[in-house]
Amino acid sequence: MDEIKYGKLTLSLVDGAYNVIDCEKDAEVVVIPSSIDGIFVKSIGESAFKDCKALKSVTLPDYSSRFASDEEYIIQKAFADLEEELPRIEDYAFWGCTSLTEITVPECFSSIGWSAFNGCTALSKVVMHGDPFLYSCVFSDCVSLKEITPCSTISQGSFSGCNSLTHLPLKENATTIEEDAFENCDGLIDIVIPKNITRIESLAFRGCANLKSVTFEKPLGWVSYCSYNEKEYKLDLSSPQKNAKMLSCMDFDDGVLYWERKK
Repeated sequence: MDEIKYGKLTLSLVDGAYNVIDCEKDAEVVVIPSSIDGIFVKSIGESAFKDCKALKSVTLPDYSSRFASDEEYIIQKAFADLEEELPRIEDYAFWGCTSLTEITVPECFSSIGWSAFNGCTALSKVVMHGDPFLYSCVFSDCVSLKEITPCSTISQGSFSGCNSLTHLPLKENATTIEEDAFENCDGLIDIVIPKNITRIESLAFRGCANLKSVTFEKPLGWVSYCSYNEKEYKLDLSSPQKNAKMLSCMDFDDGVLYWERKK
């Protein structure tokens, strides 16, 4: 595996493209190029910036110009078998970057990996120009996070411990809120569950101590699945106050695996 230095970055050459694999711990401002000597810089590698506690600003490259036209880029992005060819942010990439305050993710990034920004305690703003797939715990314990572009994937633990979050960053096409997704988000008080959400998994809002009101745009047809007896129970979700209490207490210990809307 060939490696090069670029400023404070270390990159590896794999399959004809560079991946960022490391950064010096004293780096404060980093601009990642889209190419070096004509070679595409593909992705931000696993743990590349992990524990870079001095890092205040990082500019991710916009790779869209790599494709001959906007049409070609859209076509490539549409095919699942080409997903691996698109840029991505790997697991743990920015874990524990406690001075990082903002991040902008260009449209061309296909995914943001497991715990990629976990523990970025100063991160207050995330702008995503596309709709990357978010893996588990991606923004877990980002206690300052207030502003983020809505997402269509809300994976396990995505925003757990994000105490400053006051709203649900859900796109209209989001359908599922996975386990632990908003656990211990004390900033959530009055929220609305959009009509396209059809599944909420256990612990999704557990420990949201200040949650007072949860309004469902489609309150009918919901059931609760109990693992103890493998039965479904109809839910009455007409009361926002009762909904808040039930969701903030929904736990595996009660045998509840998920809520699901059947119609």
